[in-house]
Amino acid sequence: MIPIIVLELARSGCSITLQPPLTLRLGASAFSMTLLQQAKIEKTDILNWLIHADTQTLASTLLQGLALTYEDVRFVCKHLQVHNRYEQLQLLARYRTAYQDAAEQVTNEQQQAAAGVKAANTWLRCRR
Repeated sequence: MIPIIVLELARSGCSITLQPPLTLRLGASAFSMTLLQQAKIEKTDILNWLIHADTQTLASTLLQGLALTYEDVRFVCKHLQVHNRYEQLQLLARYRTAYQDAAEQVTNEQQQAAAGVKAANTWLRCRR
């Protein structure tokens, strides 16, 4: 079961990563102090979920708030399969950043999602 705090963090635009040895790291330009405090309280549940969730659930949950199709999530999961969990979380965080950066450059709201998806998928496909 996905901890509610993970959903709230993802919806707020926060990236969630792990650093060895199992250190939770939250990244976002801004999110509420209440959310941060709740994440600290539920740290153990978050860590357990991050470690044990399957890749599909992990990607679709942590990329919430981005206008991705099912096919986009499958594409991301395909690229995550060859990486360990630490790397997967780093890639998801960088994917979110690439999406958000590209979407911010477009003034037309209807085109923001397309620009974000294109930039993030291109980054993921071309990264080395």
